[in-house]
Amino acid sequence: MEQVHALAQAYHQQMKRELPVTCCTECGGAGYNMRVANGRCCKASGEQRCRGINAIATKTFDWSECTHCQATGYYRNKECPNCKGAGYLFVGLRDEATV
Repeated sequence: MEQVHALAQAYHQQMKRELPVTCCTECGGAGYNMRVANGRCCKASGEQRCRGINAIATKTFDWSECTHCQATGYYRNKECPNCKGAGYLFVGLRDEATV
């Protein structure tokens, strides 16, 4: 039984998302493309575009694994509602100059 549990845990370990590299200063959206760093966030709420900036957040201590989806980005075959599919939650400072 322990061997089955270890195999299941190893399977889920491979499914974890990589750490995001940017975080929006307004909506907190995670991003994986460094080319958009310091540019305006492209997320929209309703018909309004987010006013935030994609701040650089490349340090590992800026992020914590989402416990809801175990860093996979999915919960019950849908996008995780807790981390919005990123797999990680931003825990660093929400200040443009320090992120």
